[in-house]
Amino acid sequence: GQETESGFGVWVNSLDASGRLVQGPPKLAARFTLHVRELVWHPTLPYLGIAVDDGKLSVWDRSTESGPRRRDLLSGSSAAVRCLAFDPVGEFLAAALTSGALAVFGLKDGSERYSAMVWPKVVIGKERLSLAWHPDGSLLALPGGPALRLVARADLLAPSAGAAGGGSGKTPSSSRGSVRLSKFTLLEGGHKHSTTVVAWSESGRFLASASCDAVALWFVPSAKGAQPPGVGHLVRTCCFDTQPHSLKWAGDMFLAVGTHTGAWARLAAPSAAEVQAVSIATDAAEGELAATKDDQSAPGTSLDDVNSSLGATDSTPQEESMESKMAEIVQQVTFQPGATGAQSSSQRQPRRRFFAWNDYGALKYFPPSKKDKRGTVGPGTVTVDYSRERGRLAVREIKVPVGATMGAVGPGFFALALDPVGKLAARLFVHSASLWTKTSFEHVLPGGETIEALAVGRSFVAAYTMPHRLLRILSLS
Repeated sequence: GQETESGFGVWVNSLDASGRLVQGPPKLAARFTLHVRELVWHPTLPYLGIAVDDGKLSVWDRSTESGPRRRDLLSGSSAAVRCLAFDPVGEFLAAALTSGALAVFGLKDGSERYSAMVWPKVVIGKERLSLAWHPDGSLLALPGGPALRLVARADLLAPSAGAAGGGSGKTPSSSRGSVRLSKFTLLEGGHKHSTTVVAWSESGRFLASASCDAVALWFVPSAKGAQPPGVGHLVRTCCFDTQPHSLKWAGDMFLAVGTHTGAWARLAAPSAAEVQAVSIATDAAEGELAATKDDQSAPGTSLDDVNSSLGATDSTPQEESMESKMAEIVQQVTFQPGATGAQSSSQRQPRRRFFAWNDYGALKYFPPSKKDKRGTVGPGTVTVDYSRERGRLAVREIKVPVGATMGAVGPGFFALALDPVGKLAARLFVHSASLWTKTSFEHVLPGGETIEALAVGRSFVAAYTMPHRLLRILSLS
């Protein structure tokens, strides 16, 4: 969606058989009063779903003989549409509303098939939310809490109090979501904070979920026809220093994670051995829990006897190794937009790195290559090429202290993060392109803090520090 003088519009560009953009003006698909929250193409059918803040849920349909046309499934609701998801089978369209309701519509007639309260009410655009159907359409994954909810397709076909609108597709807002979601399967233990985005792998064996600080990978065996449906096992949790924003699978092999800072990471899918180990451990734990319940309900068996018997059971080395492997957290390394990776340990000679590269210029770092007689490594150098400066201010080469790990470049300034070295604490190094009396400054951070991310504005430098997750903003004036 794009804002115009008269509101917000959705335009569609045509592609040829090779996927290239066809020359010519884009076609206007729809126009709205408020912001367009999400655009989603159906994976196989010529449908474009449009979620709007003014309470409209529309489908731009290109399958009609008379040409593309717009159909409004939800029109003028008192609640905005947060997100939508097409059923891969082509029968349903699921949507999340700011009122907290989950609404499922039929694509053929536009009627509301299901409605239930799932989430608390939210302000329009307050936080990201993304639903996802299983590739075979048997399950719908619902984020929005520390635990994920999986709803079976058959449970969405049951009549609900919110489906009082018949086949018109215009259910009164007073009745929509008047019942709560009752039949679902919980996936717990992967997140401490509320989940926002979910994504299924191509085969549906794996489900990825993201919260503000972590991405969890789940193994969901035989989702179709399972009783209860979609019982999943947590395989791995990967912690991120920057908030994950989007998830995209490459088949069943890799998961691409995009973050709010513009960076992205590639996570390998769980191996067969890893999945088998987690499944065995989960089944064993469920078996012990069932046996404990049977022992407690058996006549002549007291709770103290059960507790003593459980306490006398020692875990084997294999079980302890499995538990430590499951508890291991994969740490995602932070890096700046436009930066390149650090020097590999297999490389003997230091090489140039890009600390930052954006509209304001490029910041290149050359590590020190020689040691003095004492064996101390000398300072490295940084070359900054400002794209908006002229003359001798455009390109500068500056010596920097040891410990430089990342940098950021802005309008006439650049900043470097220096890690602790010896007795020196972590520091923030700032250099100006202007010919001031003093062109460089250093700010020493409190002991124990390290800089994880940097940003430079026209009059400030922002540094995100760990381990306390503090945002420090320093004025350049």
